Amino acid sequence: MQRRPQTSRTTHRASFLMLDPFGHMNTVHYLTFFLEHRFEALRADVGLDLAAIGKLPFIFVTQRADLTFFKAVAGDEVFTISSHVREFGDVDCRVRCELQKADGSLAATCELTHDLDARIMDDEERHTKFSYGF
Repeated sequence: MQRRPQTSRTTHRASFLMLDPFGHMNTVHYLTFFLEHRFEALRADVGLDLAAIGKLPFIFVTQRADLTFFKAVAGDEVFTISSHVREFGDVDCRVRCELQKADGSLAATCELTHDLDARIMDDEERHTKFSYGF
């Protein structure tokens, strides 16, 4: 039986300071929201707060972020970001994120690659492969 990936969801609002001269959320803020969403998902779905994340034997480093834009998000507009891990590698994971407007239409997507091995050391202080059994 194939397991379905766990989907995380967070809700946000485009504030005044994030807007371009046309009243749309500036593109620079999309990545910020996608990254913030992933750490909120760790808190909500895995039960890791900031202190617990800081004690993990590894850190999450965003290695790559590919954004695709479909529709503008207007000022004060509420939107939802959902995501799930698509693939686990030896030292990274790939995450699919979607930003949907309140009407359910897709505004943007993001494919994130997170490197997971930055602090994983073996007994001789050498980097080693990530183990998902943390």
